[in-house]
Amino acid sequence: DEEVKFFWEALRGMEPKDRTAFINFSTGRGRLPSNAADFPLNFTLKKLFCASNPDMYLPLAHTCFFSLSLPKYSSLEVCRKK
Repeated sequence: DEEVKFFWEALRGMEPKDRTAFINFSTGRGRLPSNAADFPLNFTLKKLFCASNPDMYLPLAHTCFFSLSLPKYSSLEVCRKK
């Protein structure tokens, strides 16, 4: 889906401090484990269904499940801002 592509492109374009803030937002941790074996779950992206204009909504983090619900943003620019 296009919003998933927007998400990964926005994440790739982030400064290191913004990526750290994203990790904190999505996991509730300041840092990721040092190796893949220490991850309790795989990261997942889910669709966030919105009652109205998806561009008005923020992503929703589920820190216990290491997942992010993402609205169907209309553009990469909107995704970057959110």
